[in-house]
Amino acid sequence: TNQETIQSKLKQEIEQTSVDQKTAKFQCDQCEYSAVLYNNLKRHKEAKHEGVRYVCDHCEDRFKSVRILKIHIEAKHEGVQHPCDQCDYIGTTSKNLLMHKKINHEGF
Repeated sequence: TNQETIQSKLKQEIEQTSVDQKTAKFQCDQCEYSAVLYNNLKRHKEAKHEGVRYVCDHCEDRFKSVRILKIHIEAKHEGVQHPCDQCDYIGTTSKNLLMHKKINHEGF
């Protein structure tokens, strides 16, 4: 299906942009994760090992990061939409819209 194709393309993009573990400077002391930036290691430890969650004030849903909480609030509670100018698709984030366009309208 089209959804499976989108997910496959997203997975490929994530794998291609993943940090080469040999260049990472900050190693998690609780697992094999490593990061180039200290803040990325800090967010990893909070989400994976310390159980830190950010709660939506509107609906009590919980998220692993402030960034994901912000996207949730914009899409679900503030009605922010990112419509495609070439079809009826409406993305919840500008990144989702960009990926949609690459896959469906630019021969990605």
